[in-house]
Amino acid sequence: MNVSGAPRLAVAIIGSGKMACDCVNRILARDRVDTRLLITSSGDDHWCRRLATLCASHAIRLISVRDPNEETAVRMLEDLQPDLAFNINNLAILRRRMLAATAGGIVNFHNGPLPAYAGLNIPTWVIWNGEARHGVTWHFMNTGIDSGNILAQTNFPVRPDETASSLMFKCILEGTALFEDALDRVTTGDRSGTPQTGDRSYYGRHDVPNDGVLELGWDVATLDRFLRALDYWPYPNPVAYPRLRTSAGEIRIARATVLSSGVAAAATTGTVIEAADDIRLATRGGVLVIRSVVDPDGRTLPLEEIVARHRLEPGSRLPVDA
Repeated sequence: MNVSGAPRLAVAIIGSGKMACDCVNRILARDRVDTRLLITSSGDDHWCRRLATLCASHAIRLISVRDPNEETAVRMLEDLQPDLAFNINNLAILRRRMLAATAGGIVNFHNGPLPAYAGLNIPTWVIWNGEARHGVTWHFMNTGIDSGNILAQTNFPVRPDETASSLMFKCILEGTALFEDALDRVTTGDRSGTPQTGDRSYYGRHDVPNDGVLELGWDVATLDRFLRALDYWPYPNPVAYPRLRTSAGEIRIARATVLSSGVAAAATTGTVIEAADDIRLATRGGVLVIRSVVDPDGRTLPLEEIVARHRLEPGSRLPVDA
């Protein structure tokens, strides 16, 4: 809660999308917090327009840039000298000059519990690792990556059927709610946070579970986790599409499920069971049902084209890794 008579807090926002918009609205509902500047990504999508309208309605300076480290953005932040800034839904690594542009530093939203899940594409790794609970964090930024002191953190259950996209959206909702706690702390004087403790894991931009390769010899539970960990539908996939190797190359899978079925018991792993409205392959103890495939650029391909190209006639067999 804000302290009566406390000085007003001047803040800047670096970010984009729904979460940045929702957080700005929460700041606007506060009596003693002023948003002075919004640095957002260039674009003309729905949320870019919403943010522009929000800024125009509340006399918030707005600058749209490809990279928040651009000279115009950094200089404007330095000139305004806000008490602190919030970095929300921005994947660019902020450089030293940007980090030093405010008196109280920059508070970043991270869609994972720190220090256990630092880095990028965290929903993918949480599902692949079979975690029963997940969390999100607001933390002060430093010159490291996701290594600054924690301002606020929470955790919540991971559903057994969670996909990367559903968990990503849940992180946004949980993080937006937790933003109230982060605001309470900074408005009552917490400008340092709490040092991170515990084991740290880091996941890089190009890290992918099993290098993105789907193995038909996996058991049903492992195959299910792999598919859900790389399922960002209906959003663009920021990690990789699961790749299934055949004698004619690789199939990139956009949407698929794995079923536990007695059908597979009568078929050798890798056998094509059906290739019509979908492609069904026998796995170890189950059936892989491929519903949608894409090319290397993420464009959907007709299933019949894939069936013909990879010679997926019922009864044929794909190679299976040992």
